[in-house]
Amino acid sequence: MASLSEENYNPEELLFDTLDNLDIGFVKVSNDGTILNHNLTFNKIFGYVSEKNLIGTKFLDYWLNSEERNKFREILFKNGIVKKYIIPAKKVDGEKFLLQMNFILNKNSKGEIISTEGTFVDVTERIETKQKLKELEEKLKKLNQKLEQKVEKRKKKLRESEERYRELYENAPNTYFSIGINKIIRRCNNAAVKLLGYTEEELMKMKILDLYYNSKDGIDKAKTIFQRFLKGERIQDEELQIKQKNGNPIWISLTVKPVKDQAGQVMESRLIIINTSKRKKAEEELHLFKSIIDALNEAIAISDLEGNLIYINPAHESLIGRSLEEAKKLNWEGVREGVREGVREGVR
Repeated sequence: MASLSEENYNPEELLFDTLDNLDIGFVKVSNDGTILNHNLTFNKIFGYVSEKNLIGTKFLDYWLNSEERNKFREILFKNGIVKKYIIPAKKVDGEKFLLQMNFILNKNSKGEIISTEGTFVDVTERIETKQKLKELEEKLKKLNQKLEQKVEKRKKKLRESEERYRELYENAPNTYFSIGINKIIRRCNNAAVKLLGYTEEELMKMKILDLYYNSKDGIDKAKTIFQRFLKGERIQDEELQIKQKNGNPIWISLTVKPVKDQAGQVMESRLIIINTSKRKKAEEELHLFKSIIDALNEAIAISDLEGNLIYINPAHESLIGRSLEEAKKLNWEGVREGVREGVREGVR
């Protein structure tokens, strides 16, 4: 193994050989700022050819401004050492860049300062990248703040929309239910409470089939409709009977809309119930009235305000010898003539 003899050993020369192979600049400077020594990386960093000998030149000439230079010297001479100090510098062609320096003071045996030396690296790219990242971070932060504000606004609008929907839902004149596929009542509005006589808490503990009247138009028909709903079918205006808490039956018109998930599976149903009991009662009374008139022996005809014939009972049809549809084609005088003819035939 090769070794250096004591006669050939030069520590400073060996140090510079090592520094020349590193990507770190090195310089030794006298008290008046004159360069006493430097490595090849110094040339590379400041834009000189590697063969250029800069010993004897002023290191301070490479500083971009005197204020920063004086500040650096003040710290160095006060503390004896400066670490990771970043300064703006300039290359031989005037290009500006950033250096990070580590410097120490050299003293003799008497404690007198005889020189300074240190290392430095070009951190321009790193600092610019860091600055760009910082600027990007600020932009992203502002963008994030804007997005958060937009999200908050949308959330606020959504809450307001939900509140309006809830208010409309709760105070709607029609009865609304939301029913799970297990038949459990999930939601209902105030109209449901008012119509059936239960409290909301009572309804939330019930199954929807518990509300139907025990009849073929009640529970029997409701079971069939529920199976149709489970298959995803929409039900429109079906007439059924439900019952109030006191047991009284009520006629309703039922519309069921299935609610499905993204896979198309039925999750729940939304029911709209319209109380048709008054209309049903009126229809029954009208049917009874018509039955009575149809059974009379007296001829009866009914017209609208414009004189158009809208009804004649069987006795009237028999009297004039015409059906309602045939009679509608006649004016009132024709109808009267038919009546007179019928009367004459009766007299004969």
